[in-house]
Amino acid sequence: MTEAETIFEEINLGDMTGLKEIKDVLPAASGVRVRIDKATVKDNSFEGSVPTKKYLNLQLRIVDGISSVDADGVAQTKYKNKVVFTNNKDLPVWVDTNHEFFKADKFVKGAYLIPLRQFLIACGCNPKAVKIDAGLLEALKGVELEVDIAQNQKKSKTPEGEWIATGEMENLFRNWKKV
Repeated sequence: MTEAETIFEEINLGDMTGLKEIKDVLPAASGVRVRIDKATVKDNSFEGSVPTKKYLNLQLRIVDGISSVDADGVAQTKYKNKVVFTNNKDLPVWVDTNHEFFKADKFVKGAYLIPLRQFLIACGCNPKAVKIDAGLLEALKGVELEVDIAQNQKKSKTPEGEWIATGEMENLFRNWKKV
C-alpha cells in the first residue's frame, strides 16, 4: 500500500467560520518583576509589504507572578514563570513619518520614543548614545525590571476607514523601572 492509498478515519469538524483565537490576557498590575529572556527588533511588514514601524520585541518571564484577589476575596499569586511578549505598541524604535498613520506631531517630533528611553534608562543604558544593535540586544538578556501591565482593547479599520473596537483585549507594558 502506498502513502496515497493509506486509509484513515474521516474527521468532521463542522462549521469553523466563527472560531477565534483565545489569548491569555494578563490582569492589569503595577510593579511586576520581569526578566528579559530574549530581545529582537521586528517590523510590522506582512507578506512582503514595506515596513512602516520597527519595534523592540521582548520575550519576558514573569519572575514572582502577579498578585490578585479572586471573587471570594482570597489573595492569590498567578503567572509565576509565565513567558509573555511585548508588542509593536510598547517599545517602537522607528516609524516611517511619511506614512499616513505616523504624520501626527508625536511621531514627527519623536515623542513616540519616550517609552523606549524610559526602558533603556531602567536597563542602565546611556540615553545620550542610543544604538540599537546586536550588542545591545544581547546585553538585555537576563536584565530584571519592574513594569506596569495594562489592558487595551484592540481596534481594526473598517472598509470605510473607521477604527472600531474588536472586543479582543491585549496587554501593554509601560513604566519600566530598575529593580
